[in-house]
Amino acid sequence: MRGARQSPWPTQAAAPDKPVSVFGRYAVYGAIASGGMATVHVGRIFGEAGFTRTVAIKRMHPHLAGQPEFVAMFVDEARLAARIRHPNVVPTLDVGAHEDELFLVMEYVDGVPLSALHKAARESGTLAPPEVAASIIVGLLRGLDAAHEARGDDGLPLGIVHRDVSPQNVLVGTDGVARVLDFGVAKALSQVHITQNSQLKGKLAYMAPEQVRGEGFDRRADVFGAAVVFWETLCGTKLFRAANEAAVVQAVQYQPIPFPSDVNGAVPPALDAAIMRGLDRDPERRFATAGEMADAIEHAIPLASARFVGEWVRSLGGVGIRTRAQLVADAESRSTVEQITHSQVQKRAPVAEARPAPEDTKWRYIAVACMALGGAIALGFAGYILHARSKQAVSAPADDAVETKHPAATASAAQTAAAALPTVAPTSTAAVAADIELPDSPPDPHVGAGVAAAPKLGGPVSTVRGGPAVAPKPTATGGGDDLYSRH
Repeated sequence: MRGARQSPWPTQAAAPDKPVSVFGRYAVYGAIASGGMATVHVGRIFGEAGFTRTVAIKRMHPHLAGQPEFVAMFVDEARLAARIRHPNVVPTLDVGAHEDELFLVMEYVDGVPLSALHKAARESGTLAPPEVAASIIVGLLRGLDAAHEARGDDGLPLGIVHRDVSPQNVLVGTDGVARVLDFGVAKALSQVHITQNSQLKGKLAYMAPEQVRGEGFDRRADVFGAAVVFWETLCGTKLFRAANEAAVVQAVQYQPIPFPSDVNGAVPPALDAAIMRGLDRDPERRFATAGEMADAIEHAIPLASARFVGEWVRSLGGVGIRTRAQLVADAESRSTVEQITHSQVQKRAPVAEARPAPEDTKWRYIAVACMALGGAIALGFAGYILHARSKQAVSAPADDAVETKHPAATASAAQTAAAALPTVAPTSTAAVAADIELPDSPPDPHVGAGVAAAPKLGGPVSTVRGGPAVAPKPTATGGGDDLYSRH
């Protein structure tokens, strides 16, 4: 389970022109998000001939480096994400080790977590237009489907299940594209690390019934989670709300589920059928694949264009998006090759000068893990560049509480392993993001006006009316979509 969420809005921003530290050719700037497992920073790649590019660098918390399970989860995230090549998945570009920690380099997206958009919509008294919600969820489902279909070097399916589908792990860009985040607790059927069978991972309120019972589950559990996210995006409230974890587990298994149109009158009945099928507690009656559910949604309602979704994101993101954009723009304009010296850019762990590392379990573990990741990252990046977008992105405010680290004089075993990793060429796409929940935007006095001024799709922006009305449970008679139809 995730650690306690930390305050996303520091009182002072770290100076954008001064890196916190330098990891080889990466300059690391202020933190933009932090969670129980890692912290994500604004970063810059520095290359030859003055080349620079904004990325995001995800740094594992140092105190977790000595715990093999957390190291393995972090490594698994890189390995699995490198296998998934799709525009609706945030890609991993590089992985390495520096002094006492592992880090990932990921695409940096100008966007807002869906959880933050939910919160902003509630505060402004609005709901997502159904066409916008449908477009976001279809993107989520397409990304999940790509993960489920990912294959290994032998051409066989990896059997990836995300296991933590939730609004916090859906990043909606100002370009109108929804992207899946955080494969830190994903499970593959191949040789990647498997967490303890008895340990529940992820967020209970988005888990499928078979998952919370500790039974075997497959990709259809992710379909259930996506359907819960869709229901909440349309209805503006939690579907399974309870006082404690035990009560949530009971609600997931037995609570009657209202039709979305009973809570939000703007939802067309055709969407009711698709959502209720995705929420079926029997996985055999659920959609067999995420792609199948995405197809059903597209047949039920016209999707909002990427431009319209992006405008909706900007209208709700408000001052948070503008603040993050200015922060990264300042970092990009000030972090020149002169400020990051040539010696810093070239500072890589020299294998020839490396002394034998102390017999420390965590570093031997990290060294082996990093070396195993090399092939997966190279293969994943080769496929990813076919989908890479040229848009450069921005993100969140810096955290001035990040401790500066100084490179060690000699290389450790982890550094030596990192130096042996294949070099990943920078792309025209900026790079990010998280096993964690990115920060919500602070209140924006213009949020309400921004929503009201947004272009309309066949009617006004939906407003919350009352609370969720309990609808009769779908009957167990019939089959196919008719089981979830109101008529």
